[in-house]
Amino acid sequence: MKDIISIAMTTYNGAKCLREQLDSLYSQTLIPDEIVVVDDCSTDNTTKILEEYLQKHGLIYYINESNLGVNKNFEKAIGLCTGDYVALCDQDDVWLPHKIETSYKKIKTIENNEPALVSSRNISVDENLKIISTPKADDDSFDYSKTLLGHFSQGCTLMMNRKLIKNIIPIPEDKVMFFDMYIGLVAAMIGNKYIISEPLMLYRSHSNNVLANDVNMNKSILKRFYTKYNNKYPGLLPNERFLLMEYVKNKHYHQFINDRIPLFNRLLSLNKNINLLKAIKTIYPRDCELMS
Repeated sequence: MKDIISIAMTTYNGAKCLREQLDSLYSQTLIPDEIVVVDDCSTDNTTKILEEYLQKHGLIYYINESNLGVNKNFEKAIGLCTGDYVALCDQDDVWLPHKIETSYKKIKTIENNEPALVSSRNISVDENLKIISTPKADDDSFDYSKTLLGHFSQGCTLMMNRKLIKNIIPIPEDKVMFFDMYIGLVAAMIGNKYIISEPLMLYRSHSNNVLANDVNMNKSILKRFYTKYNNKYPGLLPNERFLLMEYVKNKHYHQFINDRIPLFNRLLSLNKNINLLKAIKTIYPRDCELMS
């Protein structure tokens, strides 16, 4: 039986760039079976454009009665999707033609009948799609520790299977944490998460972006040790990261894969006033033993 692929998109006053994004979705090498859009009370022409694409392509859209905010709007959009696999989508980017096909083929190979998530990278562009920057070359990663050390994956790059969706709903409120950080950490601790190093979309960078990007993944782990996020703990993890880890631990600890628990707990123990050397020893105990 053929798998159903859904796109969960949220919109809010996105009329300026929405057509370019929708056209890129309907021009994929693997066309999604459904595109479900939830509009969060737009006051521009966003809903008129959505109606246009409903008539032209069969797009499905809903308009909220009141503003839900980013996290809960995505939660609603995901919940309305019927697909076996759901990809998340922002309103103002442009997907490269093979994004869905590449993500789908990869998630099929890594899910192993477990919760699964695939993410990818992007090319940063300005409002006119002029390239600002491209990601540095990197290898694909199936290593859960990469997520724990900072790479939660950007929401608009994610594709997840139904088993993961059952575990991440309900999504926390906006004021608690970013939805993509939450989804990425849950996937890394209870299932299979794969990071595709290839950029599969053009990401528009402008003042209206909502971006969970608390760690610059172009920096090495050593450089991040010396990046000061706050006064409480200099380097590696900001306070918001500890709050996220505590939340995920309280909700999903009983589902954590056993061999991933030690690193998780060592990182969580850094939520104290400790020095840099102790932090390194906490994360890399074996390496420090060899060096001593």
